[in-house]
Amino acid sequence: MKRYIARHILMAKLAALALSALCFLQAPVRAQETTYKVIFPSVGLAHDQILSFTLFNPNGVPVRAQSYLTFPGFAGGVTVASGDVNGGAFRTFNIKRSDIPQAGEAVTGRIQLSLSVRLSSSEAIKPVVASMETISISDGTSNTILVGEVITTAPSSSGGNDVLIGGDARDVLMGIPHNHKLRVTILNPPASGSEAPHTYPGGHVKVFSGVGGLLAQSPELVIPPGEFRSFDIDRYALSLPGEPGTNRAQVRIQPSVNSESERPSPVLVSFEIVDNSTGKTVLLTGQQCLVYFLGGAPGN
Repeated sequence: MKRYIARHILMAKLAALALSALCFLQAPVRAQETTYKVIFPSVGLAHDQILSFTLFNPNGVPVRAQSYLTFPGFAGGVTVASGDVNGGAFRTFNIKRSDIPQAGEAVTGRIQLSLSVRLSSSEAIKPVVASMETISISDGTSNTILVGEVITTAPSSSGGNDVLIGGDARDVLMGIPHNHKLRVTILNPPASGSEAPHTYPGGHVKVFSGVGGLLAQSPELVIPPGEFRSFDIDRYALSLPGEPGTNRAQVRIQPSVNSESERPSPVLVSFEIVDNSTGKTVLLTGQQCLVYFLGGAPGN
C-alpha cells in the first residue's frame, strides 16, 4: 500500500482575522471556448466572518465564474455565486457565514468549507488571478498577504498539475500557540473526465517533535470522492514543553493517504492554526489549488 499526496506547499502569514490563498492560472492559446475547474485549499469560516473570493481578468473577453461550496452535509457542492468578469476588471463574490444553513461546531459555530470555481470563456483564458479571504464583518479586518504559484502548463483532464505520486509525503513545519489547535484537512476531489471515482481507504496525520519523536497520530478516516476530512490536534494534547512565556509548540506535520490503486486521484491538503475560543483561523498554509481542464481544444 502506497501513500499519495499532492505537492507544492504555499507560503503563509499569520493574520489575526483573515487568510488568503492566491492562484495564477495559465492556459495555452485555444480556438474555442475553454472551461476550467479550480479547487482551493479548504478553510474554516466562523461567526462574524465572510468568505470573500475575488477574480481579476486580464483577458480581452469576459470570463464567467461560477463558484461552489462543499461542506458537511452537502458533499456534491452548492452553487453560491456566479457572474461575468469583464476584461481588465475584477469582481468580488462574498458568502456570509450566517447564510450557510449549518449549525457548525459547538461554541464557535465554525464550519469547514471547500471552495471551487468553474471558469469559462469564449476564447483562451490567459493567466487569471484569484484570491480567497476571510473578513471580519464587524470591522472589515483582513490583514492579508497574497501568496501564490504559477501553473505553467495546462493540466490534463485526469487531474491537477504538478501532482506527486508515491510515498514521498511533504512535511510541514508550524507553531501551535496556547489555546489553539492544528487542523489538517485532506480533500479528495471528484473524478474528472473519464477518470473513475476513487475512494481513499485511509487518511491520517502524524505530528513530530524537533528531535523526530512522534507526538500524536490521528485515527484513519475514509475519504470518498468529492468529500474532505479534517484532523484536529490540540496544543494541550501534545506532551511537548513550549516556548517560555507563550507555551507555543513548534512541530513537524506529516499527512498521508493510503491507496491500493496504481493511478489514484490527487488530493488537496490544507493546514490551519485555529483559535479555540473563536473558531477563527489565524494561520493557513497549504498547496496550490488543483486545476482541471474541462473543455476546449488544446493548442500549442
